[in-house]
Amino acid sequence: MGRRRCANWLQSYMEYTRRTESPDIFHLWSGVATLACACGRSIQMDRGAYCLFPNFYIILVADSAMCRKSLAEKTAAKIITKAGISVFADLMTKEAIIQRAATLTKKTGRAEITMCSSELSASMPKQAAESGTLAFLTDVFDCPDTWDYETKTKGIEQLKNVCPNILAASTPRWLYKSVPPDAIGGGFTSRVIFVFSEDATKEEAFPELDRALEADLIADLAEIRQLQGDFALDAVARKVFGDWYSYVRKMPALDGMDGVMGRLHDHVLKLSVLLSVAGGSSMVVGAAELEMAMQMMKQIMDASRPSIFAPEVLQKQDKIRSQIRMFMRIEHSDLVRKNGNSLHAQEIRLCCEALEQSGEIIVEIGRHNKRTYVWKG
Repeated sequence: MGRRRCANWLQSYMEYTRRTESPDIFHLWSGVATLACACGRSIQMDRGAYCLFPNFYIILVADSAMCRKSLAEKTAAKIITKAGISVFADLMTKEAIIQRAATLTKKTGRAEITMCSSELSASMPKQAAESGTLAFLTDVFDCPDTWDYETKTKGIEQLKNVCPNILAASTPRWLYKSVPPDAIGGGFTSRVIFVFSEDATKEEAFPELDRALEADLIADLAEIRQLQGDFALDAVARKVFGDWYSYVRKMPALDGMDGVMGRLHDHVLKLSVLLSVAGGSSMVVGAAELEMAMQMMKQIMDASRPSIFAPEVLQKQDKIRSQIRMFMRIEHSDLVRKNGNSLHAQEIRLCCEALEQSGEIIVEIGRHNKRTYVWKG
């Protein structure tokens, strides 16, 4: 292994993206995704009954035109591509993904497929659940050694050494409409890291990236791609993980969240491996990396609860959206009267604020602070 240029790859990536408007949490997890793509199946953690590979499905979530989520995804995707990692950016149908994975199997012996999308609604088929795309992505998430599929002309063929990674951006509304209710909290969504943010406070009239640092990041990814073998927790980290695992196992899961809680420990371990990779080539996870992974996952879990894991919030927003679109122009007091039996005035106001932030409506303030909502679309 050669000498790395960055003392810590992930910290350098955060410095590289510092002068852009995307929230730090979007860049942080985009950096995690980049490391996961670089590692592929070359490194793993032996869990006794199974091997844990540090792949991730990461979706950055914010309302349209908010938080520059697409910028964060595109910045990472560019680094991934410049590091020589092939990126699948086509329509994410089951058939197309399998075809790309089959090509990689024949060329390299590894179906390590990196999927990137700056707008998931344009890349994922509208009927992703019905078409089998979500079921396929769920099935291969754990990186099977082989995965059989049937072709029309050649019969049963096999993908080998499967390792999928996803980095994408989406709106909460698209997720709610596209992910079936029975998949929320389990199945596909229990395997996804949903990174939510409403932080649009960063302001950079002239955003820029450090090109010299970019070269260092790409060079270090080449070194990281050379890593091979098993990662292990050191003695202190094993004790920390054991205590934490016992605590988490006793925590009651939220309604429909059993699948998420059941995979939380694996997400933490995968993340701790990548945090160790970011800092060097020791192939050992220490307590510092493990505790940071726990903190990062707690932040994700806390932020996710009011959104994808509580879709009734989006149902209320959809109801208000439909009413404003139908009338084109309506006063706040009229909306309150129409929804008096199901929504409180404050709930309606919060829904309208979200619609205003996403650019779907304009809020006009008249005399006596009277609010009128105008549909913009």
